[in-house]
Amino acid sequence: MKKLLEFFSATAFGGLAILLPLLLLYVVFDEVLALIVALATPIADLILPRSVSEAIDTPVVFAVLLLLGVSILIGLIARTRMGRRAGQLIERNTLERLPVYAALKRIGEGVVGSKSGAGFEPVLVNYEDGSTVIAYLVEILDDDRVVVLEPWAPTPFAGSVKIVPGNRVRRIEAGLGVVTGVLSRWGVGTRAMLAIPDASSDATPIGDAPR
Repeated sequence: MKKLLEFFSATAFGGLAILLPLLLLYVVFDEVLALIVALATPIADLILPRSVSEAIDTPVVFAVLLLLGVSILIGLIARTRMGRRAGQLIERNTLERLPVYAALKRIGEGVVGSKSGAGFEPVLVNYEDGSTVIAYLVEILDDDRVVVLEPWAPTPFAGSVKIVPGNRVRRIEAGLGVVTGVLSRWGVGTRAMLAIPDASSDATPIGDAPR
């Protein structure tokens, strides 16, 4: 009887270990699809009659195509001289007055791999006690110190803002998407992330690197 219970217990826990990640993946995927539709809805309301929007059978596919099309259109406009001037005017007089805009802009630049130095760059922070923390480089100060955000897993962009010496901070070559994925999985995948070239402790410290 005891062996039978142990068998059922081990089998149940084994199945649960497989089922839970699948259920979590489904929930996350469902939330992402709902977010895509929610983002596209205001745009659809502006350019299409409500009767047409409500008659669409595949709202997710339509939302993806709509967001992609609008992004391409805005990108083309932004490449023109008038578009750049208009964008700078809107950003300077409106968007920069919103406290969250600057942070979201930097995160976006980090996601697309901006090399301007303005994005949230993934870094490793080495402390005197020997511990190493995954963080994001927010700003480089004038006194060789840097501002970093140390996220609380599994929430990649919520955490503690700290000012630390630049020579204790090293950049990670892994992209922002890879790092946020590791953090959202409570550190699972760190070995693969650190296996990327220049993500080791031999990378040049921020404080010793040219700005």
